[in-house]
Amino acid sequence: MNRPILSIGIPTYNRAPLLKLCLENLFNQLAEYAEVVEVLVSNNASTDHTKQIVESFQEQYKQLRYSENQTNGGPDFNIAKCFELATAKYVWVFSDDDLLLPNALKYIIPLLQNHELGILFLKPNFYRNSIDEFKPKESAFSYELYNDPYKLMEEEHYWLTYISGVIINKDLVEGIDTLYHYQKSFLIQLGWTLPALFKAKENAKITTPLILGRQLAVVDFKLFHVFGESYPRVLTDMAAKGIIPVKARDLLIDSIIEKYFPYYVPITDYPYGEKPFGILSKSFWHKKGFWTILMPLFLRRGLYIATRPMRQTIKKGLARRQVTS
Repeated sequence: MNRPILSIGIPTYNRAPLLKLCLENLFNQLAEYAEVVEVLVSNNASTDHTKQIVESFQEQYKQLRYSENQTNGGPDFNIAKCFELATAKYVWVFSDDDLLLPNALKYIIPLLQNHELGILFLKPNFYRNSIDEFKPKESAFSYELYNDPYKLMEEEHYWLTYISGVIINKDLVEGIDTLYHYQKSFLIQLGWTLPALFKAKENAKITTPLILGRQLAVVDFKLFHVFGESYPRVLTDMAAKGIIPVKARDLLIDSIIEKYFPYYVPITDYPYGEKPFGILSKSFWHKKGFWTILMPLFLRRGLYIATRPMRQTIKKGLARRQVTS
């Protein structure tokens, strides 16, 4: 078998039912691309029947490879393992709870074969409880080519951290010292995504929805720690080492302040007991956007929480008045 054009690496841990759905979805589209696409599952020491699920698919699909970690090294370790074991020119680390929409590979494979890209970006649609909730709209396939990496970065900013949304030219980043450096940051993928973006003469974005991500009802990670501490730390380190330009670091940090945190700062109850004001003020106190965008949101949230007892008392008083009147 010649070298495949695309490796699809699926990191997984104790999510056998979701993995089964993901593999069924992938192989429904892979029949005509069996010679140019490999699929790899990296099992992060699952204790469920993940291995049996993969073995059942391997009986029918010879391009399915399997790797199992002896111990659970954490999500970054397993994501990096997928990238490291991939043999194709292009690598797509694909979450085990995401799915391809119809004809996705029909559009993706020719694009990879006909262009020398650094990254191919795909923005997802989302489902929450069931994939049947999502009703795709009929639309012609379209994509954009980018000779300027900053233009794509300005448009997609923090979405570049979404692993299922980025296909990477592995040949461009092989040998980079920091390729697997950012373990336990929950952002290991930045070690290959951003270098590929800047090393390439051309990048691309598919504007037609081709992937379907699972949207969780509640945030299941420490978002302020990841994007308020790890994200600027990784970007600053990459800029200091000359892996990305300082301009890129500043653009991405400004974008996370302006476009990501304003959605989450007003939340009344923060998950995992995080203290976002302390985290964000420490990381971004020197940024104008912290003072002009985030600080007013923190003040408004503080006022809302401080007046909550008073508002509850007034509400109870009005309720009693209605009962007695």
